[in-house]
Amino acid sequence: MADTQPLLEICDLRTHFHLREGIVRAVDGASFAIGQGQAIGLVGESGCGKSMTARTILRITPPTARVMGQAWFHRRQPDASRDTTSRPPEAVDLVQMDRTGPEIRAIRGAEIAMIFQEPMSSFSPVHTIGSQISEAILLHQAVDQREARRRAIEALELVGMPNPQRNIDRYPHQLSGGMRQRAMIAQALSCRPALLIADEPTTALDVTTQAQILKLMKDLQRELGMAILFITHDLGVIARMTRHVLVMYMGKVVESAPVERLFAGPQHPYTQALLRSIPRLKRKLDRLAVIPGSVPDPFRLPAGCRFHPRCPLAIAGVCDVAEPPDVEVGSSHRVRCVAVTGS
Repeated sequence: MADTQPLLEICDLRTHFHLREGIVRAVDGASFAIGQGQAIGLVGESGCGKSMTARTILRITPPTARVMGQAWFHRRQPDASRDTTSRPPEAVDLVQMDRTGPEIRAIRGAEIAMIFQEPMSSFSPVHTIGSQISEAILLHQAVDQREARRRAIEALELVGMPNPQRNIDRYPHQLSGGMRQRAMIAQALSCRPALLIADEPTTALDVTTQAQILKLMKDLQRELGMAILFITHDLGVIARMTRHVLVMYMGKVVESAPVERLFAGPQHPYTQALLRSIPRLKRKLDRLAVIPGSVPDPFRLPAGCRFHPRCPLAIAGVCDVAEPPDVEVGSSHRVRCVAVTGS
């Protein structure tokens, strides 16, 4: 997927919930990799498992979740100016860590950070944004309260927060949507993570603010050299922000390709349907294209390919019987579809 050194390698990741009504397979066999400094996108309809994949990586799933598979995170080495010891590259399996243990707590927020969908509900309403950003710095860095505040102001300046010396002492409800989102990004970047997971970071923002936030994130990625996992349902955002894209449907990655290749020649019927649903300025339409049918009941998933009840290319006796294999159809382009690959 990338020519860079691997940073995160996801292998057959599964997050299941065993409930009275049955088993919910929120993530069911996802496999992908993120290289150091690489930006990849994860797209799909609501409920397809995008956010749960991110939460599983960070091990912030509910206690009832059963997590299986592997998530190898290649931890960065200490700064040579601060640590003279020489250690080989360290790869740790996030899945095997205790979700409340010290190992994952040392990684979460410091080496892997996350921007959540709605900052108004993600920030504590009874603490200032400065105290919440400083808390993350104090947790992961050996500094005192004064230095933590200085670094929090520095992080707010980095993300373009107007008058950070004053706004650092404001509560979330005192800030506009765009300013809250900048504060959320500042909190995520305060410890300079190697991987930033951005889960719908521009939800509920107006178009102008959305464009500013996306430009900010792209500039920060270039400046800090961090990798980004960009989660969204907006393919236009994916085209602007990433180099590689994963398409997810009902917990499975059904297509994976470089952005240019995916937009030029989508192979999976689900990806094709998603692209057809995007309105185009030069095309006159009476109505937008829609994907027929609806997302299956998670308690009663169809046998075989999970998209086959909605797929125009479905083959009776094949697609409704066995799950399609993940097949490579081009350079860094993989598809999970029997009708396309003929496998």
